[in-house]
Amino acid sequence: MLHDGEVSVRRPAETRMGSNAFNSEHDPLSGDSVWNDEIACLMADSVFHFADDQQKELNPADTTTAFHSHQGMGHIDKYVLTSVLGTGGMGIVFRAFDPSEDCDVCVKLMSHTLKDKRNARLRFEREASMLRMVRHHNVVRLLQQGNVKLENGTSLPWMAMSLAPGRPLDKLLKKEGRFAENRILWIGKELTRGLAAIHEAGIVHRDLKPSNLIVDENSDRLSIIDFGLARPLRNSTMITRSDQLLGTPAYMSPEQFKGAPPDHRTDLYSVGVILYTMAAGIPPFVANDWSALRNRVMTGKAEPVDQLRPDLSEGLRQLIHTLLEKNPARRLASAVAVVHALESVEPKVESAAHDPSAWCRVILADDDEQFGKAAIHRMKLKGVAMRQALTPFELFRMISEKPGPDAVLVDMAYGDHDGMDVVRQLREERPELPVLVLTSARSIDKAVAAMKLGCKDFLCKPLEDDNLARVIRDTIVPNDRTDA
Repeated sequence: MLHDGEVSVRRPAETRMGSNAFNSEHDPLSGDSVWNDEIACLMADSVFHFADDQQKELNPADTTTAFHSHQGMGHIDKYVLTSVLGTGGMGIVFRAFDPSEDCDVCVKLMSHTLKDKRNARLRFEREASMLRMVRHHNVVRLLQQGNVKLENGTSLPWMAMSLAPGRPLDKLLKKEGRFAENRILWIGKELTRGLAAIHEAGIVHRDLKPSNLIVDENSDRLSIIDFGLARPLRNSTMITRSDQLLGTPAYMSPEQFKGAPPDHRTDLYSVGVILYTMAAGIPPFVANDWSALRNRVMTGKAEPVDQLRPDLSEGLRQLIHTLLEKNPARRLASAVAVVHALESVEPKVESAAHDPSAWCRVILADDDEQFGKAAIHRMKLKGVAMRQALTPFELFRMISEKPGPDAVLVDMAYGDHDGMDVVRQLREERPELPVLVLTSARSIDKAVAAMKLGCKDFLCKPLEDDNLARVIRDTIVPNDRTDA
């Protein structure tokens, strides 16, 4: 047993490893790509070694050797270490289990291989202190911190943090390209509400970027993570030189590239870059090397976002370019002001059927209005323009409209109507139109019968948003969207 006061590290014969059983020759990262993405983003620097969509081998030299043994991974304080989820130059992040709360958390431990341990410890402890100062549902939460003594006598700081549910925004952007305006507005408001709380606590984040934003569309919540570069707006102790560049280049403000002391308006510039990226699918400034990118950020002019997305509202377009102003004084005054600006934006396109930013149009044939409203809202956030037909009469009227749907989702329990009869009529009148069926677990036989009629796939209630969006994306080839 290794100990430092009440903080201990043990290596028990059995740990809560689940399917990620420890192997002395191959130290696997978690096979859960969602958790990998979330936890790796909590690292204080920008270089990680973690599993993206597949398991990868972890180099033991990159980690703290005290936790790598054939006996297991051990624990820090009350937190049972279950897997290594991210490593980088500043430290290592474990997925852990908190038995007192019966939930998973992440535990971040400072690397023992750092040469300048004094400054590294100061930055690590500063990150924890920044987290402790902010209490908001859009910001990851510090649970506990302490120090642990390793076998070689080295004492290292650690912190335990809440796990933000959802997926990193950069992964969503990589998968989907660009977002519908209503989704941009929702994410923007969640982001700036959390940012307002950070600024209210007297902190500037300095590293806002898509990988540091965790989006959970099941609970309509976004979480800001990674305070590794955060600092007080008024700070008498300089841990980094004023001319040292910190941040992720594509999302850094002009003043950060100049090495000037940043204030809250630096974060607002990053918000502008994030909004632009969600709208256009790419950041406003891109380049093949760091020097060229710096010059473009400091002196270049961004391509007008409406040239890349003519369907955007004027209000959102103006807001994005105001936040991208080179002069901080010409940006909005605060994150609260940005929240209000986003709340006042009215999307240019109101009709889901004519939303050009949606990658797919779907008609939901279901008589349950409450279910339909919830599904329409959720699918909007996935970039799916969904409309509900409460009756077969409405359904066939909608199908005849221009632009037509890319697919129809039919509930087998369609009120007083037999869903199978609706499917048959659809297959007879519009054989080229992909049809998906919705059923309960007790009516799988109807789904199988519908598949024999040529339906593409079936889903069971209750629906999972990611599963529905995946099935739509995987099975539907969108029709011609040119209005006739």
